[in-house]
Amino acid sequence: MKKTLILFIAIGLPFLLAGCTEKLAYYDTFSKDGFNQNLFYRNDLKTLGADPSVIEITEGEEKGYFYMYNTTDIIGATGVYSWRTKNFNDWEVMGPAFIPERDSWAIRDIWAPEVIYKDGKYYMYYTGKNEKTKRRGMSVAVADSPNGPFKEFSGQGANGVVYDHRTQVFDFGFPAIDASPFIDGDDFYLYFSKDQVDGVSSIYGVKMLDMVTPDMDTLKLLTYPTFPTIASMEKLGLGSIEWEHKTNGANMWNEGAFMYKHNGKYYLTYSANPFWAREYAVGYAVADNPLGDFVKPEKNRILGVDLTWDHMSGTGHHSFFSAGNELFIAYHAHTDRVYGDSSRAIAVDRVIFTEDKPHVNGPTYSLQPLPEVSSGYRNVMSEGTLTSNTGAETSKLTDGIIAMHLDETEYEYHVDNGKVLLTIKFDEAITTRAILVYNSVDIETSFMKIKKITINNKFSAKNIGYNPLYINDYDPEYLEMRPGGAFIIEYDELDTKEITIEIDNGKAFSISEIVVLGR
Repeated sequence: MKKTLILFIAIGLPFLLAGCTEKLAYYDTFSKDGFNQNLFYRNDLKTLGADPSVIEITEGEEKGYFYMYNTTDIIGATGVYSWRTKNFNDWEVMGPAFIPERDSWAIRDIWAPEVIYKDGKYYMYYTGKNEKTKRRGMSVAVADSPNGPFKEFSGQGANGVVYDHRTQVFDFGFPAIDASPFIDGDDFYLYFSKDQVDGVSSIYGVKMLDMVTPDMDTLKLLTYPTFPTIASMEKLGLGSIEWEHKTNGANMWNEGAFMYKHNGKYYLTYSANPFWAREYAVGYAVADNPLGDFVKPEKNRILGVDLTWDHMSGTGHHSFFSAGNELFIAYHAHTDRVYGDSSRAIAVDRVIFTEDKPHVNGPTYSLQPLPEVSSGYRNVMSEGTLTSNTGAETSKLTDGIIAMHLDETEYEYHVDNGKVLLTIKFDEAITTRAILVYNSVDIETSFMKIKKITINNKFSAKNIGYNPLYINDYDPEYLEMRPGGAFIIEYDELDTKEITIEIDNGKAFSISEIVVLGR
């Protein structure tokens, strides 16, 4: 049987394939649509919306789909649409999932829906603008299907209060937005943002008595935008998180909360800076209990852009979601990737925990592997043995972490002499389908091509061209870096015992990660 090897390439360097006679296909991973959407996805920012909530459907007729809900301008923020996908590339709009009743407590500014599934029901926690008070608040809608229709909660809460569509379920006495539910065993919590009171948005949490009733005795301030001045820090007893104050103006934000539990620790993730700014980004605070006390580590930004980047802007207001055994983050970004302050669209990337810290392999604008539940292929590097002819430790190539910022080069594998031969051996033959070699995040330690990738000492791709670099529009002679990109070769399934990767860069370089897709 003939074996087809496909190279995804941004700069048209030639390469030769031994043992293959079929025509090769070339793809520009940044500007063209042509790539295998059964194996990869790319954040093309085609699906407009903000504040995404994504859930994996694991049972019923919609099993295998990922459903998304977000703030949308399609209907002027007067309701919530739902989308579904299996490949993160094509989000199929399913229509309006929630439209408030005409005499509902809120019929406009329907924002930031977040959906969870419990006991056969789907609960949508959302923000709206109260028609009587003209103040933003939060409530709940319920459905039997992920596609809805969601209807405002109707019934009696644990406090004896009877609710219907005219009742705002949550009223804390101040404007509140971005409700985020969290189930912790038998306990249930709600997190939200106290919205721009005295120019500040801060995050609160409360334990719930049921799906609609907060235990007001547990209501607690959890995070507050930290200040860059010593006087302010001493006054409030807070540390300085400098990235939260990168924009001009007096207002400050901690909003878009989302809770995630990992190894017994509680990670309260949130967004800071105004949503229209390029610096809108995601950070985290950590605690031993769902309501804290929460501490913001010194380097706590996990998703954000560097101001020199041209490929992403304003990455924030997120949710974490499972894709089989993998963890992803859904977030919005500006459609104007360079200048920001524009319409927003949906993106997703992987999340990896490094001991006690979440790390986002993003924001990316380059091909990334789909989760195994979507493609049928997983990263099989952990099932083989990776060695280097330099004798150096290679664990940084298989830790799942892609360096995305210049202060993360400690996650990269460094080759001081400019040459390396990496060998991956499997004890038993394993079916493989594609290989990704992620470049350094730093242009100074990147490599321009891979000399050769060989499978089973038989099939070889030579002089493989470069993926993460792009040409500066103002200076065509100058190559710049887009982080998170990889050299990618794709081929028909091969029973694989050995893979070798040879790089001869002529100077010191670094590799961020190696991924082999197989099953």
